[in-house]
Amino acid sequence: MPPVRHLAACTVIDDTVDDASDNLKISTIPQAMVLYNPALDFTHERLIDRINGNEELARKISPTLHLKKGFPPALIIFGSEDQLKAQGDAYRAKAKRLGVRADEYTEDGQIHGFFNNSPWMERTLIAVDKFLVSLGYLEGEPTIQVPSDSHKLR
Repeated sequence: MPPVRHLAACTVIDDTVDDASDNLKISTIPQAMVLYNPALDFTHERLIDRINGNEELARKISPTLHLKKGFPPALIIFGSEDQLKAQGDAYRAKAKRLGVRADEYTEDGQIHGFFNNSPWMERTLIAVDKFLVSLGYLEGEPTIQVPSDSHKLR
């Protein structure tokens, strides 16, 4: 089963996941995406196994394969040691070619899920805040503070 973070990335896919009973007059496309270590291409061997090797489904739920001009801006957050980071890099490279904004926040030396703990949680939230300010969804400087003893972790 794909994780919830993957589901958030799939909200941009407008042509493969509709159910016959869906009201297609209501757009599911977000205005912006903040993606914490998402799986962006389920066609990779390690991920396709999670969906019983279903290659057709893997293609349908792989945001990078559906990325096109007009997609919403995204902030993609990874630790540099996260095995999924390469998928974020591929998404951002394709987005750049298409003229789609895809920003990156990478924390050196960190693994998958690093942002669940302080001070990484605060650092990533500050990055999210700044991203949303740049889009006009928030105003002002971030109010979250990174713990003062976080310098010991570097």
